[in-house]
Amino acid sequence: MIKSLRNKKILDYWLGGALLILFKPLTRLAGKIFSRDHTLVLRNRVGVLKMLGGGSLTLALPALLGLKKTYPNCRFTLFTTADVKPFADALRLFDDVVLIDDRSFARFAWSLLKSLIAAQGLDTIIDLEVYSRLCGIFCLFTLARNRIGFFLESMFWRRGLYSHLVYFNVFGGSYRYYDQIARLVGALPASPEECRRHVESIISKPEVAPQPYRLAIAPGCSEFGKERMLSIHHWQTVLTRRKTTLTKPEIWFLGTALESSFCDQLIELIRPILPEATFQNKCGALALEESLGRLRVMDEFWGIDSALLHWARLFGIASVSVWGPTDPQTRLRPIPGLKETILYERIPCSPCIHVTEDPPCDGDNICIRRLFETHLTVDLEESAFTRWPKK
Repeated sequence: MIKSLRNKKILDYWLGGALLILFKPLTRLAGKIFSRDHTLVLRNRVGVLKMLGGGSLTLALPALLGLKKTYPNCRFTLFTTADVKPFADALRLFDDVVLIDDRSFARFAWSLLKSLIAAQGLDTIIDLEVYSRLCGIFCLFTLARNRIGFFLESMFWRRGLYSHLVYFNVFGGSYRYYDQIARLVGALPASPEECRRHVESIISKPEVAPQPYRLAIAPGCSEFGKERMLSIHHWQTVLTRRKTTLTKPEIWFLGTALESSFCDQLIELIRPILPEATFQNKCGALALEESLGRLRVMDEFWGIDSALLHWARLFGIASVSVWGPTDPQTRLRPIPGLKETILYERIPCSPCIHVTEDPPCDGDNICIRRLFETHLTVDLEESAFTRWPKK
């Protein structure tokens, strides 16, 4: 089985490394022999490769929307996994979505072969993965005229494998490098207002009864970087500190079925604190687009670094976000006029999950615990809608 993230990394490292040793010299030789035209203009069919992280795909929305506007006659195909597909469907940016099945090695190999067949005829392939070796091999085997990807000094092997590379600084805003790919081919990234109009045009608001205050809480995240998550008692602290602002609130919990039991336990803890509140645990009960529709009618959103936070920001919803192993400056694109509280304290080992193979704390997220111990001892209303720490 290769479903677990650790097994995927092992497969990517060893199989991807072996294929690199075998095919990179041949790639360099073929480049010298055929001297293909690598002009940076998109033609006909364009592929985008994104295997992990629906949130990252959401962060790339301005760049992808800019590409679609600049090249309206191109057909865009996304190559991805089942976990990311719902986010791609919600964005409505791709003409085709080709799935790569990672549930077992046999399924992976077979679906990879079918995906490569589907990729034949691509003019350009854009690889949005930063570290993967197998993604580089996949791009090579598409035989696309242009293969665009990212590189770091630790990813030196990417030189010569792609036709064009954009430097990726893990300490900079990741959205900036997605934007740079759009600019590379002559497209301007869409503005925050254009992105908001786009998502509001595809995600409709449900009919809801009048309510004084609606709050959405999303405690979960993808398999990658579980160190981002707060404990039940951390969430209890956040709700306790803000309870003075909540007048008969309607509190919705959004996420996957994996967070449902967690939210049930949290509701039981906070019910005595907010006796006039009503609770809706919809984790796993709503499809992604239904959750996004509910998100549109919320007055406020509380969460961690996750895809739902990025969608809430796109909708212009006031938000409170808690950060630990990731620096918020690397993920949060500035949006003029957006009200938000960003809770983060940099400690010696933070940020870590996008820099190291394994967190130094081995999953014991001391960055989150340190934040709660040192700062969240006062009413959050005192720092509402400001960046933390105050400058």
